Amino acid sequence: MLFLQEIGVEQNILQIPSLTPTEINDLITCWLKRDCRILSTYQQQLLIEACVACPLPLYMFCAYKESFLWTSYSLEAEVYLPPDLSKMYSWLLAKMEKNHGEQVIKRMAAYITLSKNGIALEELLDLLSLDETVMQEITKYQKVSVLAFPQVLWMKIQKDFGEHLVEQRSENTYVFSWTHSFLKHICMERYLKTCDLQLSLHAAFADYYLGHKASKINGEMTTSQPLAWVLKKESKVSYVFNLRKLVGTSYHLIKSNNITMLITECLFNYEFLLHKACALSVISIEEDLKAAASTERTLLDLNLLSETLKLSKKVLLKDPYQLASQLIGRLHQIVAADKPVAPGDPKKYPHLPALLSQCQESSIPVLVPSTTCLLAPGGLLCELLPGHMDKITAVAETQKDLMVVTASQDGTVKYWDLNTGKATFTLRGAGKNIDSITVCQENRLVAVTENNSFKIWDLSLGKVIYKADGFPDTPILTSAMNGQFLLVFFDGSLRVKVFDLTDSCQLLHEAHISAEDDAPVHKDHSILVSKNSVKDCVLCAYRSGKEAMVFSAKKGQVTAKLTSQEPGVAVEGVAITKEYFLVIFRCPFMGQRDIVHIELFSVGTFVYTHTLKGCCSDFISTYFINHLGSHLVAFSCIPNTSTTEIIVWNLESEEHKHLAKLPSVPIGGVCSDLHYCLAFCDGENCLRSWNLASKINDQSLTVTANKPKKISGIQDIVTIQNYPRQVQKKDCSFI
Repeated sequence: MLFLQEIGVEQNILQIPSLTPTEINDLITCWLKRDCRILSTYQQQLLIEACVACPLPLYMFCAYKESFLWTSYSLEAEVYLPPDLSKMYSWLLAKMEKNHGEQVIKRMAAYITLSKNGIALEELLDLLSLDETVMQEITKYQKVSVLAFPQVLWMKIQKDFGEHLVEQRSENTYVFSWTHSFLKHICMERYLKTCDLQLSLHAAFADYYLGHKASKINGEMTTSQPLAWVLKKESKVSYVFNLRKLVGTSYHLIKSNNITMLITECLFNYEFLLHKACALSVISIEEDLKAAASTERTLLDLNLLSETLKLSKKVLLKDPYQLASQLIGRLHQIVAADKPVAPGDPKKYPHLPALLSQCQESSIPVLVPSTTCLLAPGGLLCELLPGHMDKITAVAETQKDLMVVTASQDGTVKYWDLNTGKATFTLRGAGKNIDSITVCQENRLVAVTENNSFKIWDLSLGKVIYKADGFPDTPILTSAMNGQFLLVFFDGSLRVKVFDLTDSCQLLHEAHISAEDDAPVHKDHSILVSKNSVKDCVLCAYRSGKEAMVFSAKKGQVTAKLTSQEPGVAVEGVAITKEYFLVIFRCPFMGQRDIVHIELFSVGTFVYTHTLKGCCSDFISTYFINHLGSHLVAFSCIPNTSTTEIIVWNLESEEHKHLAKLPSVPIGGVCSDLHYCLAFCDGENCLRSWNLASKINDQSLTVTANKPKKISGIQDIVTIQNYPRQVQKKDCSFI
């Protein structure tokens, strides 16, 4: 109950209240009639008084079962009931110890208590047979030497436990466990008081699953169980996975603090990983890795394997049989390059070579690459934030607080607190095909576009306060004046509408923006609009044009034009900070290909200030400006690879860095804070999150940076780190 309260599902638990004296009397009378039993007046009065003193339903059940041991000729001194539930269970266990042997019941109860999801009969009998203390006690009391724990003794014990021990289906077999968790708690206090004893019994479980010890059942030697049983029928081969071994081995190794054995036998055992991924999922392997990493923080192999599984998680959830190809495809080059500097030095990753070698000899036929062919681990990894029931279609930043808002095909719009990772508000019925969101009026209003229409929702009222549809062109929304004005641009036309959200969404202006005479016309995504504003001004441009325009929402007209300083450029995006208008151009570079060319203009004077340049590895698709206005963040989708890089520019130092990679192509995202760079890919119902702040000052990631200013008498400065001298042997005569 306490565990369920901790994880927040208390509302799903129905707790039975204490029984009243009338209910107790009626139930006992009913049970006696049902079982055709009669108690003496003294016995029935004692039973009722005991249940009234402890009116818990479970105590009443146990007390009634205890009364089955009373006979009509039992003396009053022999008729006894413990005063509470704790002592009732202790009384039960004490009687079991007296009847069947203290060590037998002690070990049996301990194994049932410490088992994972119950214990199978075969497991229990084997573990008891391997326990020397138990077998010595059986030999002493039974006066006969046996090789294995007698199954007939188990049948007697099971009968005496009665309904306190339940048999149920779990992990493709039948297991025994305590009917009530309170009995498990009493067993922990009575038999498992010390941590050392718990560790030793968990270790016994682990040794049993790993087959390190053998025992005899019915005179036959038991052998280690396989990870799976292979069934062949005609030309078809199927596998029945041994879930008890796959789950129990890692669980008990973790519980026994035997992390070294967990690493060698489970985490870097390819066959174990493959079978567990197929039988359960890669998520269960990640849980084992997390448990191992919490104690073995210095083992680099664990971190690298964990990062590899995170990168491959989407693939392995669909097809776990690709585990070998994913491991070799991502780790081959890292293992090949892991060579000690000097003889006798240890390898950086001592466990990985054996793991990749095992991949080449898979028991299940798989295709494996001969070298690295996938995105390798080692970079900045993402975390998954909880999402919607269906795939996400749009995401946007909010105007205040560290929050984002998302829309989904399940028809909901959710506000998310990034600090806690939880949804703080849900709007239902907003639309199933929302393709953009704009937050206004201090997060109170939300404007969404869907199928060439847009709606404005008042979240406090939970209803639409304005709706417009039937447009021939796609509306593109942005806001100004801290969300007081909503601007609607139309992709494919020269129109823009300005609405005053503080005055019942009244239309203030409907203006036409004149395009450049030589600007090319695009069928889709022709208009580029900044996602934020400076006071009442937003920045817009026509894709592939040579200039951007500053549009005033109050005046309803273009107040300035920002023209590039370079010839032959084409606009790819626009953005705004408190200090700069940013116009992102695509610029020819050395006659080979285009590079990103970002020109910054002063917000106050519209004067050009400086330029940021990208590199030849930039293929920009989406831009973001953080709230502080210090960095420009972008997604760079690398052609023909289905991979994307997250790149940044420092607007003042002009440093350009490639911070992270992801093995997919995002279709939307935001980055209002460098601690939370968010994105989602097609078909995903959750957000991916990167903490760019952890790498933003890493100088090793810098691709380009501002050159030092020229000093009088110095023509140029060349840093030896970036341009090392390379002297060939044929040139030595000239030195």
